[in-house]
Amino acid sequence: MGNLFLAGTKFGMFVSNNNGTSWYAPDTMPGGSYFDYLLVRNDTIFATTESNGIFMSTDTGASWTLMEAFGGVHSVLMDRNRFFVGTGSGIFLSTDNGAHLNQYGLSSEEVISLAVNGNYIFAGTTNGVFCSTDNGNTWLAKNAGLTNIAITALLQSNSDLFAGSYNGLLHSSDDGDSWSFLYQGLPSNDCDISSLVKNDNYIFAGLNPPSYDNQYGVYLSTNNGISWQVADNGLNSLHINTLFVHKNLVFAGTGDGSGWNGGIYCSSDNGISWHDLYKKLDSTAVLRFADNGNTVFAGTIFSGSLSNGLYRSLDDGLIWSPSDSGLSGFEIFSLATEGDTVYAGAVNNDADTGSIFISYNNGDTWSPLKGVFPANLSCSVLYGTALFIGTNGGGVTLSTNNGIDWQNVGDGLTDGNIYSLALDKNYLFAGTDLGVYRRPLSDFGITAVDEKPIASPAQLSLSQNYPNPFNGMTNVEYRIPNEEQVTLRAYNSLGEEVATLAAGKQSAGAHTVAFNGGEFQNGIYFYRLISGKNVLSGKMAVTK
Repeated sequence: MGNLFLAGTKFGMFVSNNNGTSWYAPDTMPGGSYFDYLLVRNDTIFATTESNGIFMSTDTGASWTLMEAFGGVHSVLMDRNRFFVGTGSGIFLSTDNGAHLNQYGLSSEEVISLAVNGNYIFAGTTNGVFCSTDNGNTWLAKNAGLTNIAITALLQSNSDLFAGSYNGLLHSSDDGDSWSFLYQGLPSNDCDISSLVKNDNYIFAGLNPPSYDNQYGVYLSTNNGISWQVADNGLNSLHINTLFVHKNLVFAGTGDGSGWNGGIYCSSDNGISWHDLYKKLDSTAVLRFADNGNTVFAGTIFSGSLSNGLYRSLDDGLIWSPSDSGLSGFEIFSLATEGDTVYAGAVNNDADTGSIFISYNNGDTWSPLKGVFPANLSCSVLYGTALFIGTNGGGVTLSTNNGIDWQNVGDGLTDGNIYSLALDKNYLFAGTDLGVYRRPLSDFGITAVDEKPIASPAQLSLSQNYPNPFNGMTNVEYRIPNEEQVTLRAYNSLGEEVATLAAGKQSAGAHTVAFNGGEFQNGIYFYRLISGKNVLSGKMAVTK
């Protein structure tokens, strides 16, 4: 307050009015008290003590008045004209700038923490979390099934919400009000779920336990999580850091706790089999994926002789190459895309700081956004121009103008370690060490979340081959908007070219080419159309 400084210590309150040159103890403040909180509202100062109650000063600390004599003040919170106090005997509230404090509920609970979100009042107690939506008249427990459980992955599926944890998989069908464990088919011990994704009616869970003695790999459910089965044929018992769905292809980013055995794997048959797409990442763990049209990005961390950073595929995962111009020396912990704009949450371990990088040209070049963020930018989620970043220790931050400005939106979070973020049509969900938190999207000016369509070049189209699967001949149809150079090539699951179907200048309109797969082995193949600067891809299956 101006040149006034206040210091709450274990020996009492001290005041300085000359920028800290000298200090004195107010006569009306009891000495020998532990001071836990100092708050300023307008011209009023509030000070809470461990055992002597709450004091108030209206003359910049010269004199103090005892508001309440109760001890055991654990938390305080100011919200608009409301002053909340959490104590060993419940919550107290003042709405007249501290002139009166009245019991606000939970009188039999020891209230350790408080949070306010509009009409929602949350109280963290020794017996869990409680919430009131009617000004404290009634309180409901909001921790059903989630007590002290670290949430590492979140998946929103229609009206269902799934949460992966170190202890297994949880499910909620009421926007997180209550939770229950799903056990059938999943490992019973140390079921460390690192990632959850959905492709049509298939739900995949990636496991990444801290020890090779425990079970890991990919599990699959075809009945909305009721039962699970192992689906890791071809993954070679690898630790799964992340799963991602791109055009009905399921990608797995691998790498154990030390960063070794990293790679990018892909399944085109919903987990029946997996193919190694990029094993050159042998000593680099893959942590995150993101996509934009036909482009897929993979963020990695370093643990060996190979370069870490960001990798990119321009053809739906067939061929990968570094995409790190401007990102040299950084490890990638989060990714988000919107059109040709790509965001990367990166960490420089030498400096122990995090940065947000942005690319306006689909990953060709990168530049840092302003601001220094905590190390370990753990996750991100994007809706339109609203970019949410979860951090380990710093809560959730939000930018709505391409990273020019940032604001902390962690109000109500009692744990700053954010491991996962998810959106549904009404809420932003955050997975933390203490469970799942949620906040209405309307707080950020968002009224609904719709699924983003896959971006494709205007008027250029590539149809599914027919018949498919096939044994012998199949046809591929495509349309181009203008007369230009066109190439259409086929590749095997290793990204090796096996045939050129079309090459040269072609007129605008529809074209159909035939492909004879009779000489090829059973398996999944891909076809890629390049027209001008645009690229489209499809997949086909040879069966004999």
